Amino acid sequence: SYSLIGKYDSSDTASVRSIDSENKTIRFRNHSTGKTYTLSYDNTSMMYDLRGTPMSARLLEEGQIVDVNFLKSSKHITSLKVSDEAWTIDNTRSHELVRGDGTAKIQGETYKLDSRTLILADGEPAIAENVLTTDNIKAYGIGKEVYSVVVTSGHGYVSLSSDTVDDHSLVGAWLELDNDVIYKISPNMLLSAPEGDYTLQIIGNGAEYKTNVSINRNEETVIDTRNVRVTKPKEGLVSFEVTPADAEIYIDGVQVFADTSKSVSYGYHNLKVMAEGYITQNKYLKVGTPKSVVKIELEPESDDADSSSSSLSDSSSFASS
Repeated sequence: SYSLIGKYDSSDTASVRSIDSENKTIRFRNHSTGKTYTLSYDNTSMMYDLRGTPMSARLLEEGQIVDVNFLKSSKHITSLKVSDEAWTIDNTRSHELVRGDGTAKIQGETYKLDSRTLILADGEPAIAENVLTTDNIKAYGIGKEVYSVVVTSGHGYVSLSSDTVDDHSLVGAWLELDNDVIYKISPNMLLSAPEGDYTLQIIGNGAEYKTNVSINRNEETVIDTRNVRVTKPKEGLVSFEVTPADAEIYIDGVQVFADTSKSVSYGYHNLKVMAEGYITQNKYLKVGTPKSVVKIELEPESDDADSSSSSLSDSSSFASS
C-alpha cells in the first residue's frame, strides 16, 4: 500500500455552497454547470487562505470562490485554496441584480449574472428577484461574471393594524424610520424595509406617534394604530431663501413664492425648486415647527451635467423646516 496524501485526480474552481464542520463536508457549486456536489475533508486535507497561509475549514465563507483538488473516487479533498483570480465586493446596497438582460450592476460596474449564479439568503438558495435594493449583499466573481451573491442583511415588512384612528384617516400621513427611510401611508400598505432596530414615527393628518420597532428578515411587523394620537392638524409658517432669487418653488405641486410665508401642515411634503440654467432639486420638506425659514442654493448646470432632476424616492434628500 502507499499513501494517498497529496494525490488527486480532479480539480475545480467553485463557490462554497455550505460548510458542515460537524460531519466534515463542504458543498460546492460549479459555476460552469450550475451543479452542486459534496466533498469530505480531514486532517490530511490542506486548506489555504488567499495569502497561502494554512487555514481551518471553519474560516471558509458561504459564496467564497476556491480552487479545490480532490480524489473523485472517494470524494475527498486533497487541497483547497481561496482563489486568487476571484474578486469580492463586501457588504453593499449599491446593486441591481435583475436588469432583464442577463446582467447585474454592483457598485456601478456591470457583470454577467444568470441562473448559474449561486444566490444565498439565510444559508438557503434564493432568487435574484427576491433580493431588494435595500438588502446588503456580498458578491463574489471572476472577471465579469458573478459566481455567487450572499445576502448579509435582508428586509422585513411593516404594516398598520388599521388605516384609521378614531374615524381619522392615516392615509396620506408619513411613516418614518430613523429620519432616513420615509414612506407615504397608503390604504392597506405593506412596506419593505431593511432589517434592524428603528425609531418609528407617524406624522401628518394630525397624527403624532413614536415607538421603537424591530424589523426581522422576511417577517411582518404590524404597528398597532390604537396607540396613535390624532389631533387637529398643526400648521407652520414656512418661508424660503433661495439662490437664484427668481427660482420657482413648488410644494406638493402648488407654486409658492419666496417672499411670502406659506402655511403648511405638519409632516412631509414634496418640494421642488427649479430655475433656468440650474439643476432642479426634488426634496422632502419636513414641517414640524410653528415658523421656519428653508434655505436652498441651486447648482448651476454644466455642459456635461445630467439635466434630469433627482428622484423623490431618494429618501436621504430632504429639507427640514
